[in-house]
Amino acid sequence: MAGNELWAWGSNGYGVLGDGTVINRSSPVQNIISGSVWEKVSTSGNHSLAIKKDGTLWAWGEGSNGSIGNNDNINFSSPVQIGNFLWKEVSAGFFSNSAIRSDGTLWTWGSNVFGILGLNDENSRSSPVQVGSDNNWEQISKPLTHTLAIKTDGTLWGWGEGSDGQLGQNDILEYSSPVQITTDSDWKQVSSSFTSSFAIKNDGTLWSWGNGSSGVLGNNDTIDLSSPAQVGSSSDWSSVSSTVSNVVALKTNGTLWAWGEGESGALGNGYTATISSPVQVGTDSNWASAYAGSGNVVALKSNGTLWGWGNNYAGILGDVTTNDRSSPLQIASDKKWNFFSLGGSSVQAITDEITINYPLPVYIFRVNVIDYASIVSQNLPDSLEHIILNLENQTVYVPYVDKPLKHGDTFTLYGQKAIKCYQQYIGKLPKILEIVNAET
Repeated sequence: MAGNELWAWGSNGYGVLGDGTVINRSSPVQNIISGSVWEKVSTSGNHSLAIKKDGTLWAWGEGSNGSIGNNDNINFSSPVQIGNFLWKEVSAGFFSNSAIRSDGTLWTWGSNVFGILGLNDENSRSSPVQVGSDNNWEQISKPLTHTLAIKTDGTLWGWGEGSDGQLGQNDILEYSSPVQITTDSDWKQVSSSFTSSFAIKNDGTLWSWGNGSSGVLGNNDTIDLSSPAQVGSSSDWSSVSSTVSNVVALKTNGTLWAWGEGESGALGNGYTATISSPVQVGTDSNWASAYAGSGNVVALKSNGTLWGWGNNYAGILGDVTTNDRSSPLQIASDKKWNFFSLGGSSVQAITDEITINYPLPVYIFRVNVIDYASIVSQNLPDSLEHIILNLENQTVYVPYVDKPLKHGDTFTLYGQKAIKCYQQYIGKLPKILEIVNAET
């Protein structure tokens, strides 16, 4: 049964973990909005953005520079919805954000230093603003100091800070609106750090440009490049993720490779040396995705297990410690995962199936839908927005259940979810939820 529950761990400054607190967590804790609703997530370490399965966009964490996107600068330690539009891609930078709506238009908000919002100025925005008028955007990178994006026609674009050549224009200039990078139209995937850029073409070749310190460009030196150059001669790369000091990339055969600064064990090879060209991480060939962080890496295998290594500041590796690891260590072995994001010193991850950690108590509920007049006459709880009544077909949605329920349906909840549902609704919304059977 697909769960799509959102969990987080690591540093919790400004409430970036979304659990309603600002307490650091060295093991996964569930987002305060529980339930099987999350599709994608992106975190920067200061704030997080996520798309639900219904296409709505949510944000939490630090709100300075308008990064939450709701027209203010307030911090939120639990998710708040951004507008009422439908979204398909989202990317959180430290204080800036980029997102693509379901219609293919590109929108940005937050801090606009270096013109990173792509709006042809450097004025910050506290709510999403459209970039140009094109509606064929497909993929975006994290907007740290610059942004990279790919259109559906395979062309590659960039804007923002360019002082290290990271915009690929053969110069070191800043651009506050999108400029095309090369004339090629066969780009497939992009990643950007503060000072360097990476992209993979449809033919599986990997390209890099920008700042070459710590050997991050992967070409056996530390020279800066102001236009894309191929990394090695391999043509079997499938994805790449970069940070200012280390890079991780997957090949089509499921092997994982890393290079750059090895301090704290970020390269996952048991050592801490700096390496300026790709080296394989272990011998496994079932890696599915990977994110490079600040001296660490988190990676997902095809069997749904999540692994981490490198710097373990604030417990970002999720192993209930803050000890650095120089080789992959499994995170939360009791869960299966299908999507995750690493940013700053925190991780957000979405489960692949509902996990039951507490077998008792068990409550079985029956749904009885009542009419609107009866509802408004009751003393309703503040959290009524989490219940949506559809009077036309007599259905009710409960936040702890992953589907609408009609009159007479039953559902079972376990442990903490059951207790929370019982305490929140029983006796407060009469006849909507009724206990049929309970085992404690």
